[in-house]
Amino acid sequence: MHEEPCMRCQGKGSLVCEECQGKRKIRKEMVTEKCKACNGTGRVKCPSCRGGVAWVKD
Repeated sequence: MHEEPCMRCQGKGSLVCEECQGKRKIRKEMVTEKCKACNGTGRVKCPSCRGGVAWVKD
């Protein structure tokens, strides 16, 4: 087996948050809140590799 970058995140280990689209805040009914899905970072861990490396069988 060898390491290859994850196809989904290209080896970065994180993706743009789908909830806030990377904006870090969500507006709900005249109130702006910190995004709970990404803890206000705008990014979430890649669900495919959980860290950027995918193991591939030779």
